[in-house]
Amino acid sequence: MSERLFTVKSDRFSLTEENEYVIHGWLARGARLSAEADGRTVQTETEAVYHFNDERYGGIEVRCAVKLPENGVRKSLKLYAERQGEKENVFSVPASVIRSRQRGLQVYLDDVSVMRERDVAYITGWAASASGVKISVREETAASNAVITRCARPDVTEMYEECAVEDESGFNVRISPVPSHGLTLEFVSEKGKVTEHIATGKVSYRAAKIGKLAKKSWRHLTYNGLASFVRKVQDKINGPKVKPVFYPDWIRQHLPDEEELQRQRTASMENAPVFDILTTASEKGIPDVKKQRFADSVRAQTYTSGRIEDKEAEWILIASEEGELAPHALFELASCIMRRPELRMIYSDSDSVDEKGNYSDPDMKPDFAPDYLAATNYIGHFAAVRRDLADEASLWKYLHHTEDLYDCWLRLSEKTDRIGHIPKVLYHSDIALLPKERENDAESQERQRAAVESHYRRTGQPADVEIGAVPFTYRTVWHREEKPLVSVLIPNKDHIDDLRICIQSLTEKTDWPNLEIIIIENNSEDPLTFEGYEALKMLDSRIRTVTYEGGFNFSKINNFGAAAAKGDYLFLLNNDTEALSDVITEMMGYCQRSDVGIVGARLYYGDNTIQHAGVVLGWGGVAGHAFVNQKRGAERLLPRIVCQQNYSAVTAACMMVDREVFEKVEGLSEDLAVAFNDIDFCMKVREAGYLIVYDPYAEMYHYESKSRGLEDSPEKKARFQKEIDRFQEKWGDILREGDPFYSPNLSMITQDFSLKEI
Repeated sequence: MSERLFTVKSDRFSLTEENEYVIHGWLARGARLSAEADGRTVQTETEAVYHFNDERYGGIEVRCAVKLPENGVRKSLKLYAERQGEKENVFSVPASVIRSRQRGLQVYLDDVSVMRERDVAYITGWAASASGVKISVREETAASNAVITRCARPDVTEMYEECAVEDESGFNVRISPVPSHGLTLEFVSEKGKVTEHIATGKVSYRAAKIGKLAKKSWRHLTYNGLASFVRKVQDKINGPKVKPVFYPDWIRQHLPDEEELQRQRTASMENAPVFDILTTASEKGIPDVKKQRFADSVRAQTYTSGRIEDKEAEWILIASEEGELAPHALFELASCIMRRPELRMIYSDSDSVDEKGNYSDPDMKPDFAPDYLAATNYIGHFAAVRRDLADEASLWKYLHHTEDLYDCWLRLSEKTDRIGHIPKVLYHSDIALLPKERENDAESQERQRAAVESHYRRTGQPADVEIGAVPFTYRTVWHREEKPLVSVLIPNKDHIDDLRICIQSLTEKTDWPNLEIIIIENNSEDPLTFEGYEALKMLDSRIRTVTYEGGFNFSKINNFGAAAAKGDYLFLLNNDTEALSDVITEMMGYCQRSDVGIVGARLYYGDNTIQHAGVVLGWGGVAGHAFVNQKRGAERLLPRIVCQQNYSAVTAACMMVDREVFEKVEGLSEDLAVAFNDIDFCMKVREAGYLIVYDPYAEMYHYESKSRGLEDSPEKKARFQKEIDRFQEKWGDILREGDPFYSPNLSMITQDFSLKEI
């Protein structure tokens, strides 16, 4: 059986029904589930949770409730999937495991992070019961140094649809100093008691991490087989990935076959565009064999109108001879021009070709993104330009060699923003032109850096340009003489220790001279919280509090804080963040630009994996964070992480916005109380004509639970269904068209910019 019919995601007991066992997983289309306990058929009820296929595991996600025998299971419970007469045992759990889980209190530890350099440990997780759960630290010494806070976990609330669990079923434990002997958490409800020992010693902590991973891995291997286990290990090491896509297979599927090429050769286009072809070569020269291969690729084009001599060419095709045109390149360009006559420049996706004709290293590009272009030459070595635009930019004066292409793309972008993108691979670049092949070419990097800096000088932008964190990427450093007042807005309910770390790190790192910090008090209950406010205000006169008295609504709370703010710029910030750099100065560099409305930062979880590096629309039906769970330092493999660039949205956990823009779009939408309000806000700002910028050089920790993860990830879509529906109602057209800053050739399941599966 080539396709696995069912892949287990999780299994548990119902909190209310002693004999109901619930299994979540991905079920192949057309398959159905049945179960046996000790060899006898038992009743099952299967319900679809999501109705879209998961690219990693296949099928749709379902919830299967199994009715166990009244007298219990003596040997094992087995789940079967059946389709078209084929039946597969897809899940088996022994009676001993079933008995150990049969309780009305369930506890899960998401993450234990020990940060030695700060002598602090964070423990996050959730506890669920049909009645309330009390959480405490058992050891007296550890308890005196521990701060336990509860938090909302809508994913847990949604998981246990059979009963109401606490709104604040999640927990965060912060303990400092870190106990060398570990500590024990105790969870108590009317349904029982659970204890969890947490290893925090230098050796025991690592051993516990490895042991937990080994246990989970063995369980997944036992349930789902070797192939699924390999994918799971890959997820843990490198972040979620789709099934590996072999690019030569992918490109064969996406290049036109001979029948399609013949159709293109005979296609008739009225008033079809005419192209002149302008080629470039390296200053160092290129072998004749490469020139010949490029010439052959021109002769192989299915569209030939470009060679009509008695008609003036309105379009110039610019390409390096150190590569090849795909046979349908001119046809696709002509078709795009016919559909979109307003365009003045067009580029496409590309890949690399070696001397043997093997294709690799696909570059699936976003639609035109000016700040991304200033960070790296993502347009590459191939584009079509209207002749009048080339004349306007004096292109002939500056374009002589392949090394001049980046400078020319920048010059052209200064004259027009009517730049189109064809999301198809139309150009195969010489593999020797890849950044990884030229990493030590300091002369070329300096030449490109100077081109970007000259671009800023020509456009009157007060910026210098540095070599970026990854070869052939560039960092813009802004120099602003004006230092307007920035109002930092931090909503807070209790969590005074987190708030203190947030504010202290922010004020210690920033050099911005004109600052006010507004704590938006939101129904705190602990008297120590209010004492903490007073202590903070005594330490820094720029800090003040305002009191929001309504129920939790993220949009209303921030709108309330904005109304009380005096600043020209608003800095929305979560209280569970910690600045790693001068984020205010860094983000204000972009935010003071007249065409920019919002700036976001690069955020890390406490374990130094990425929590946010921009937002992509469409993941999970709404939106998701880019590169989530990638390790800090993965930039060389995924250089877009460290490129200042445009996205459709960024998270409001750390967001800078021009106050005029904020008021122009009437702030955050208050009908989105918990989820997607920041994404919706960015969409409104984009609709008003402003750019959204992600700046990776503004770095912060965001100590959000990793398992809670993205409020917008596919796995947790159902928990915010009402707000999802509202968001999709407002922005359905854009969601259907696709995120302009993300390629339709990339996966809509993972968040690491992997190729979409064939």
